[in-house]
Amino acid sequence: MALLDPKLYSENVLIVGDGNFSFTLCLASALSYTSVKIVATSLDSRSDLANNDFAVENIAKLSEYENVEMFHEVDATNFSKTFGSRVFDRIIFNFPHLGGKSNIGKSRKLLELFFASAAKHVESFEGEVCVSLCQGQGGTPMDNPRRELGNSWQVVYQAAKSDLILRAVYPFTSADYHCYRSAGFRGQLGKGFHTVNGLTHVFVHGVPLDIVPDDAESFIHRGNDTKRLCCPLENHCAVPCNPVYIVTNKLKSFFLDLVVDDAHVFSEFTEFDNSPLQVDQSSLVEVTRDNKTLLDKAVHCLKEKACSFVMYGTDINFFFPPSSENHPISHKVIAVHTMSNSATAAEVRSNLEAVIDLFLKNMCCDLNVVRKRTKCSSNSSAISTSDLHLFTNSEIIELPNGTQTKFKNLKNGASADIGCECGKLTAQEMCIFCRLEKKYLGYDKSPEVCVNNLFHPSTQTEMYHGERVVLSCGILDTNVVHIKTCQQHFQGWLMELNVDNLAMALFGIRDIRLLWSDDERFKKQFSDPQESDFQGYKKFEAFSIFPPCYFHDISFWITEHMTEQRFFKDIFETTQGCIQDVQFIERYHDTVQDKVSYNYRMIYSSSDRPLTHIQTVRMQNLLRRRLLSCHYHLK
Repeated sequence: MALLDPKLYSENVLIVGDGNFSFTLCLASALSYTSVKIVATSLDSRSDLANNDFAVENIAKLSEYENVEMFHEVDATNFSKTFGSRVFDRIIFNFPHLGGKSNIGKSRKLLELFFASAAKHVESFEGEVCVSLCQGQGGTPMDNPRRELGNSWQVVYQAAKSDLILRAVYPFTSADYHCYRSAGFRGQLGKGFHTVNGLTHVFVHGVPLDIVPDDAESFIHRGNDTKRLCCPLENHCAVPCNPVYIVTNKLKSFFLDLVVDDAHVFSEFTEFDNSPLQVDQSSLVEVTRDNKTLLDKAVHCLKEKACSFVMYGTDINFFFPPSSENHPISHKVIAVHTMSNSATAAEVRSNLEAVIDLFLKNMCCDLNVVRKRTKCSSNSSAISTSDLHLFTNSEIIELPNGTQTKFKNLKNGASADIGCECGKLTAQEMCIFCRLEKKYLGYDKSPEVCVNNLFHPSTQTEMYHGERVVLSCGILDTNVVHIKTCQQHFQGWLMELNVDNLAMALFGIRDIRLLWSDDERFKKQFSDPQESDFQGYKKFEAFSIFPPCYFHDISFWITEHMTEQRFFKDIFETTQGCIQDVQFIERYHDTVQDKVSYNYRMIYSSSDRPLTHIQTVRMQNLLRRRLLSCHYHLK
């Protein structure tokens, strides 16, 4: 009934290829009490239809409707010829087909040309293009049974070529359209075809990608700054109409109003005049942008003056590649509470547990499942995202000139457990791992401050929603932090919250890239936040579903100039947020030349914008040119 609901129509609708005008009659009846203008077309001439009694009858009935126009000999791939620059609120094309025997290639081309024409004649962003297809033709997960993608019409892929995205899919139930009778089986107007399990696909305009330059030299050599390039909105903590902004404000209120044992936990805040921190009027510390991580700043803050504070800001980390699950730029809130030197460890633990309980009650009340994992819980079923990469399979193949190792379920080479093959030898005798791979994988890099290393091991607690870490906390190990204070028995706890993961959990957002979307359909859903309570807050509704996916492999020989984190950074800066996943596929060691190559598979798919194969080819070529300029030896 999706095509007959009067609420979905406003001013005018164009019906395409309605050979016997039977669907038009159904719609005219449904909209008879509205002022919606219906424009119906047929590819056949009026004289051809004169030989079909059913079509003649429908035309006669439609002529009685004042709001219905009928056109004949209208080409579905060239509306401009008939309608000039006329624009419609909705365009409907039910069961497009070609005369003669079915041909998938020609059918895809028909859809491609139809979308190209329809996109010019439908309202931008608000208008809809509806295409109904027979069982299995569309190539989306909604098809039942589902064909292989290569054996379908790939309707979403064809629409993307005209900057259209799939908004919704509805079943086409013939019983709902009592007047409708399919027509045109193998070019015969009097013969129909099966519409059982047919689906109606609803497309809307998407925000186009930036044009990928053919000449990338200026782009490659201009020295793009990652934060400027990837953070056009600067810090989402300060951008209204974004879930990160909403959650950050809620966290601020939560910590400032936090009361445990009849006392404000964060009743006092301290300014640090000589530190790389800035304190605003509400005494919440906002991190200035430099190379230090947010946790580094928190530790610095603790070392200088042992006091309670709340800190928020962004971190950049390219240890894992950009994907639908991981964004290199993350928003975090860190809260540190210090207690008097007379407080016992039990009192500190009790204080922390009370804060966790209040956090779950106030911030996570609308979440169905939040899993808790502690260091001392040996039977905990929670598994962190990083742990998942350790449970991988590999296959070693001995080749005439070397060794090929294939991996499964790995996001990066650093998780592949590649290690030294030589032990402690001289520089001339070191193996390929010690000479090149160790640096490339970052094994020789001094570790940054890790939140897990700041706690007494038995006190660390992590909260998960799904596989995403929302909160990490524990009692501070002052022997690790090395507090500069006269308190000999310093006590306190630290809590780190991942605002992105929390926002995704609260609002039901599955793809982290959406937090960076410029699409107004995303922003509108967060334009009127209920600051006081998340309970009952409307969940995010996806406006782009089942986007196209494209696969590209890239491999290169490792050199002393390369690191995997730099490779991921280059991917991020050249692909406009279109990478759904990066998989580390294989490592090849050429034992004759003593060289090592790595192979990665990049999966392109946009979460909110139309994406075509040719665009991914251009982005992949741009990435390859970028890598070549950085002395990567591509294979």
